[in-house]
Amino acid sequence: MIYSDKKNVGFYALYNYDVDGLDEKNIALYTGNNSGNLLFRECLYNMLDLNSINLFNYYKINDNIKNKLDYLFIGCANIISNIDGCIHYTEQLINLIKNTNQHTEIVLISLGQQLLLDFDFKNLNSISIEFIELITSRMNTILVRDILTYKIIEYYKKTNCNIIVTGCPSIFCNLKQNHNTDLQNNLIKLLNKTEINILYSPQTINDDIYNETTKWINRIFNNYKINIKLLIADYYCLDKTIREKYKNEIYYSSVKDCFNNYTPDIIITNRIHSCILGLTHSIISIMISHDSRTQLLAESLKILNIYYTNLHNNNLQLKSLNYDEYCDNKIVQSKVYINYFNKIGIPMNKYFIDFSTDYCYHNYKYPKLFNYDFIIMIIIICIIKINYVEN
Repeated sequence: MIYSDKKNVGFYALYNYDVDGLDEKNIALYTGNNSGNLLFRECLYNMLDLNSINLFNYYKINDNIKNKLDYLFIGCANIISNIDGCIHYTEQLINLIKNTNQHTEIVLISLGQQLLLDFDFKNLNSISIEFIELITSRMNTILVRDILTYKIIEYYKKTNCNIIVTGCPSIFCNLKQNHNTDLQNNLIKLLNKTEINILYSPQTINDDIYNETTKWINRIFNNYKINIKLLIADYYCLDKTIREKYKNEIYYSSVKDCFNNYTPDIIITNRIHSCILGLTHSIISIMISHDSRTQLLAESLKILNIYYTNLHNNNLQLKSLNYDEYCDNKIVQSKVYINYFNKIGIPMNKYFIDFSTDYCYHNYKYPKLFNYDFIIMIIIICIIKINYVEN
């Protein structure tokens, strides 16, 4: 049902394994059980004012409602690529956008690529080029995952569309003011243990990345007694081979409940959104990237990242881990999203709007000239001078 006093917002996401309905209280499984989509869905709870909008699952609404949408959020992920599977999804999005009414504001956030760092832009396939030209002619602003996506869109766009690198909004699944403190406290607890539970989330199983990462884990944590489990998104359950061969795994289909029965001391992962999932729950998390898309996205989000081919030379010191940059970056990016959403008029959750201001207030680093040490030093100098004058 459409209420005239509310904005009508539709959601469309790729990788839909399990499509379900939407209502004001719950954005249901419109994204399926892809780990990135699970987090994307959860962050929208925090970002949007659910009381001021009508939410619609694009897959389940008729043409009448589609024509009345004020906004269409598209979760498109890493689709700018020459990979056949990505081109297939890109064609879907081209048709979707072409068939969307001009009055509907299309919101593209977290658009990414699957290309090599030295990729020659001239070799991009015609479908991806058509997609870039279409979205940059239809939209005034596009939020992308990484610098390579930014560069390739800038290369092919024919308008003044504003391209901004924001990483991924899934970092807003946790808006606690003391998030960094929680992470640092958990690190201290980890350092004081002799036995630790490691949750490893592989990109794929039984390949070079998996083998190199597990070797590195055993080498870095050789001073601990370690227990390793696998963290696997539910959509991997479709693979019976994985289910039969790997018995020591944790499956999840909910961001909030995934660690109800098992909370690890540390998460090590080849999947960027598994790393964000861990950080969302204030669990020490380390990213082992395996391609340019994960490497560049980790850099955009200021997440600790090690490229898997360099693992044999890496001697990570746990005590050196620090999440200041990651938490500070959340504030920087929240301002970008708030400015963008304000510009297009999408109702936002007040808690999300207040997040950056409140966080900055409580975590402001005073300049050196105004810290307590400096003030005490000035007082001491004044006392010395007074005594000198009196004598």
